[in-house]
Amino acid sequence: MASTQAQLKMALQLHQQGDLQGAEAHYSQVLSVEPNNYTALVNVATIYLSKGKWQHAERSLKWASLTNATNPEVFYKLGFSLQQ
Repeated sequence: MASTQAQLKMALQLHQQGDLQGAEAHYSQVLSVEPNNYTALVNVATIYLSKGKWQHAERSLKWASLTNATNPEVFYKLGFSLQQ
């Protein structure tokens, strides 16, 4: 199995290429090993938001906010998900 860093790198590449399904799968693999991985939490939440999966996005963003409470992007996206 690929390392967590390799999984995250692949997720980021797929995300940038627009393969949201592939990216989501890789972010999920990262989070199964590192549930506090801030990058994976925020990016998978972004995918959830784009798919209208508001509750999934909310859960990921709340967890991300506990992991790193200094990034306003998380709170902006969390507010957006709560409005839906």
